[in-house]
Amino acid sequence: MKSMDSKYYNQLIDVLLMKPKGLKLSVIAVTLYNMNTGLFAESGLYEKIYKQLEPFLYRESKKRGSIFRRIPNKWGYYSIKPHYARQLKLSFHR
Repeated sequence: MKSMDSKYYNQLIDVLLMKPKGLKLSVIAVTLYNMNTGLFAESGLYEKIYKQLEPFLYRESKKRGSIFRRIPNKWGYYSIKPHYARQLKLSFHR
């Protein structure tokens, strides 16, 4: 399985830190697409991002030590675990 490009990984963390209660997978994908698109956007960029994002978040949210989690009772919603979110916010504010 493919992992996330490091560029998208860092942006994914930034996006999820903005919404600590979580976001739907499609909203995350659109946000990442908008962050990386321009006047001369690469053809199929949204599909590329979504195809990397979906299995990555699904797989990572099942790992015990991962910073990502699936939101209970909400299909397709993901967030950063609260403990890690606090740590990441503190390290970004330095």
